[in-house]
Amino acid sequence: MPCAEDNDWYFFPDSTFIMLEDSLFCDPDVELSDTLAGKWVLLNNDDILALVLTDGPVYAFFEIHSIGPQELILHHFEPEPDSASTAVHVHEKIILRR
Repeated sequence: MPCAEDNDWYFFPDSTFIMLEDSLFCDPDVELSDTLAGKWVLLNNDDILALVLTDGPVYAFFEIHSIGPQELILHHFEPEPDSASTAVHVHEKIILRR
């Protein structure tokens, strides 16, 4: 997502987060929001990061691919509905750097 390359993500110790949309935004099908905010939680033995948005029952799930001192790599996915397996459809890779 080249248009999201300049977004700023902040995760706080009280399990809240904000994502600030910066100047590059180019998906005409998505309403522009300056800020997304909500709660974060770790699931599945800390392998999954789940985000719950403040403004509604919207959930985003990310597999934590790797964590380093300067970089966090996440894979955004949607769990398969009503599946007993862990099969997922990966949407995108997100790299967060300090």
